[in-house]
Amino acid sequence: MKRLNTCVVVVPVVVVIHNSELMCGTLDKGTLGSGSKKNIFYILLRDWGQEEAADAMSRLARLAPVYL
Repeated sequence: MKRLNTCVVVVPVVVVIHNSELMCGTLDKGTLGSGSKKNIFYILLRDWGQEEAADAMSRLARLAPVYL
């Protein structure tokens, strides 16, 4: 797969993650868990199920202390 150097944003909030790498967009409070049905964990739960959503939360919990 050819990696693009630019990110074209058509929708106000676009996040592209490929092979656990953030390709485009930003992950902020609104994207990660603002309490609405537009956060990434709700979408993972809805589209992929409980196991994948829990796995994503676990990975983020292990990654967060690196940046704090």
